[in-house]
Amino acid sequence: MADAEKKEERRVTIGVTGMTCASCVASVEKALKSVEGVSDARINLAAEKASIDFDPGFASREDLEKAISDAGYTPVKEAPASTPGTIAIGVKGMHCASCVASVEKALKGIEGVSDARVNLATEKASVDVDPARVSIADIEKAVSDAGYTPVREEETTADREKEAREKEIGTLKLKFLVSVCLAIPLLYVAMGPMVGLPPLPFSDGAIALIQFLLATPILVVNSQFYSRGLLALARTKTATMDTLVAIGTGAAWLYSLAVSTAVWMGRPGFGADDLYYETAGVLITFILMGKLLEALAKGKTSEAIKTLMGLQPKTATVIRDGKEKEIPIDEVAVGDIVLVKPGQKIPVDGTVVEGHSSVDESMLTGESIPVEKSAGDTVTGATINKTGSFTFEATRIGKDTALAQIIKLVEDA
Repeated sequence: MADAEKKEERRVTIGVTGMTCASCVASVEKALKSVEGVSDARINLAAEKASIDFDPGFASREDLEKAISDAGYTPVKEAPASTPGTIAIGVKGMHCASCVASVEKALKGIEGVSDARVNLATEKASVDVDPARVSIADIEKAVSDAGYTPVREEETTADREKEAREKEIGTLKLKFLVSVCLAIPLLYVAMGPMVGLPPLPFSDGAIALIQFLLATPILVVNSQFYSRGLLALARTKTATMDTLVAIGTGAAWLYSLAVSTAVWMGRPGFGADDLYYETAGVLITFILMGKLLEALAKGKTSEAIKTLMGLQPKTATVIRDGKEKEIPIDEVAVGDIVLVKPGQKIPVDGTVVEGHSSVDESMLTGESIPVEKSAGDTVTGATINKTGSFTFEATRIGKDTALAQIIKLVEDA
């Protein structure tokens, strides 16, 4: 009878907003466990989610949401990332919070989009849409019109993403090297005499020409600031960091060019002291250095996430119709009986059905001593089976596994 009752139980995940501490978690758990038919409730404060095991014969999702509301918190229905109502897309070209705001504004402006969330660090957008009114082509067009580059999720494989990141870092390094080599002599010519260094034995006209020839290539090499900044201003009527850089350095360069022209034409009242070429050149060089450091930091974050993803095995051995069958991990279903042999990684989360072994759970706990597992114990995906063989029932797969939740929290952080 106990087995029959267990089979009737369901597990549902509900988002819970408004929690701020462990006391809030305890309040929500108490409220949920008081609902008739609920056998267990687990709350994750960091992820703001409640995982509830209940008997649908006694309780419904509406009862659970009401219990959360009555406790003073807000239930949020969980929509899996793979549902048709959510479109995930990569966005290249963002550099600051203003870029994120511009993309979100463009996406939310599409008729049929209910919400859009953009992550600067992972360069991804998650868009809640009405599938009957919005397609991925509409999303891509909105991103393009905002001045950024859309990248479909299926195109962002690990190898391609790594290749694109390395290409971006390589380009920034080259531009930074060129800019530094020009900015240092530019700074000396413009500011050297002011700090006690010997001035160049040239006329004001010659100094203006030297500064022009040193500063202009820096602006040309880094023309992306001007194309992106002015494009964002023209298309979305909002200023990004690129817009501010373009206007500030562009104004300094144009003013200096006007003064240089006056000096070359011999007009009185204008001299080398009125030039601001170094402001434009050196400022762009410093900003470029920041962009390079940012790209390196993003690369490290991306590699950390890929390392976590690499912990999960690619295949699993399941027992179906009394036979062992090796299948891709994506095809494992909740309720499958999975066989794990010595030395293998556990593919998904589950509960041991038969057998006994010790499992290395250091990837979760940091503890190097293996943990003994027998019938009834829970096992976690990506941990390593050490000695014996055992079978377990899969209880959490895909994005619901502990490892998937860790990856998601790292991405969000």
